[in-house]
Amino acid sequence: MTICSRTLFASALAVALTCCAPAPDACCDGTPAAADPLADPPPGESLFLLEHAFTDQAGRDRRLRDFAGHPTLVAMIFTNCAYACPVLVKDVQEVVAKPEVGDDLHVLLVSMDVARDDPGTLRRFADDHGLAAHRYTLLHGDQDAVDVLAAVLGVRIAPVADGGFSHSNRITLLDEEGVVRHRLDGLGADAEPLLEAIQRLSPR
Repeated sequence: MTICSRTLFASALAVALTCCAPAPDACCDGTPAAADPLADPPPGESLFLLEHAFTDQAGRDRRLRDFAGHPTLVAMIFTNCAYACPVLVKDVQEVVAKPEVGDDLHVLLVSMDVARDDPGTLRRFADDHGLAAHRYTLLHGDQDAVDVLAAVLGVRIAPVADGGFSHSNRITLLDEEGVVRHRLDGLGADAEPLLEAIQRLSPR
């Protein structure tokens, strides 16, 4: 990627962070999520350009570029979420379990709860929800890493009084190079378009 392209990506990200302040469009009480049309990444740009460091559920240092070479589903959650996040994870699991989904699809679940979701907490969450490590990676990052990724994915997050978060529910499909190829918004949404997009990336 050229220096000019990287500059444009950084500029677009700055606009997303400045103009797209988090808004309470979904919470853990079952309120439906709204799509966020404002903070989408620039077309054709790879999220793997982001340099922010994360730690996975096994305590390993990771960056998004570590997942290059595989189509990847990305969703943002937090483990203390009482309703929306477990449903979102279930939606992801149902997609992964479809017979037309190949073994090369990977899933990144990135916590928005910087204070509480350390690697040990994420590991327990993965165990409790049957998230096999060969398919699912759960990531903890610092506040800057989480804010930047949320802005680029178009996921709105806002803290609420009980220590939780109001957030949009979005599953994003990245291709092998980290470019966004599809987005699925809301809980229990029709996943057929997402499955078709996955099949186009992973022909069987």
